[in-house]
Amino acid sequence: MQLALFDLDHTLLSGDSDELWCNFMLAQGLLPAAHAACNVQMVADYRAGTVSVADFCNFYVGQLAGRSPAFWAPWRERFLQDEVLPRVPADALALIDHHRARGDTLVLTTATNRVITELTASALGLPHLIATEAALADGLYTGHTDGVLNMREGKVTRLRAWLAPRGWRCRRRPPRWPLPISTAIRPMTCPCCVRWGIRWRWTPMTGCWPRPRPSAGR
Repeated sequence: MQLALFDLDHTLLSGDSDELWCNFMLAQGLLPAAHAACNVQMVADYRAGTVSVADFCNFYVGQLAGRSPAFWAPWRERFLQDEVLPRVPADALALIDHHRARGDTLVLTTATNRVITELTASALGLPHLIATEAALADGLYTGHTDGVLNMREGKVTRLRAWLAPRGWRCRRRPPRWPLPISTAIRPMTCPCCVRWGIRWRWTPMTGCWPRPRPSAGR
């Protein structure tokens, strides 16, 4: 199995999906106007390193709280069409097509929660999604995350869990963070599309996209 691993925010997507979702909900009246300032502050605090990864993720998952998947379904579709797809550049689509034509297994791995990103993965033709999960109880979102966050070091943990039933495994002790995801996977012939770390860059590894595309991501 050959893998092509994609990030989403500021890589395939020209923007941050959490921030876009928050602004979309504000525009639709699904969040109070005062929440806009909270969003700006959370982003600033995260970039300054003054809030934890868990706090950051729970802030955005918390916006789903008290409502069901059925309630969010039409809003998710509208968000995809209005806010996400217009921000996916042609070269990102070409990169996906390049790896699909090679017969690679396509995986989107993103810190953003599944509620926001599941339709995006499907629309881009990425059949596998590893994302932060939003907890449900009695058919409603609780406003909390569920399980290991797919963010920073958690991406390696979640990737290991995804690989295990497929007969692949990560190195016992991967190199220091940040690292290319490919260095944490065995066999080493696995191609990757993005560089792993605080800064993301399209990486011209063996058999990968030859055109660097620098951008910031989680």
